Amino acid sequence: MSKLSENFRSLSDVWEFLRVAARLWAAQYLKARLPVPELLRRFTPPVRGVPQEDHADALQRYVWWWLARPWFPVRSNCWTRSLALFELLRRHGFGDVGLVVGVRRDGADLSGHAWLIRGGVPFLEPTGEEVVGMRPMFTHPEEEAEEP
Repeated sequence: MSKLSENFRSLSDVWEFLRVAARLWAAQYLKARLPVPELLRRFTPPVRGVPQEDHADALQRYVWWWLARPWFPVRSNCWTRSLALFELLRRHGFGDVGLVVGVRRDGADLSGHAWLIRGGVPFLEPTGEEVVGMRPMFTHPEEEAEEP
């Protein structure tokens, strides 16, 4: 019980932790079955509440905790992670967060990445280096369309 109380301040934190797992699973499952416009519609809830920075940090910690578990059925990738975080952040009042998908040329190949932006800069990216040289293909919602 003490381990639980070290990681969660309240029962609502525990529920949020479990909600993160459910949304990661839903993002992975639905991204393979829905066209992108429908997927974005489903993962764009109305903005609720006033954003609190500690909520964003907790959500990011929970996401990375789940994705680090080898037994968790969701594999870590930027699209799943960004989609789930985008939805969860909007539910916590972060209406100024956008979801960006971009590409860059790596020699003869193209590589892609999905990330979140806030105030025109990458938000909750592990290092930020992943977006260097990326050319945004689309930003959702469109009014957040500012390059990194």
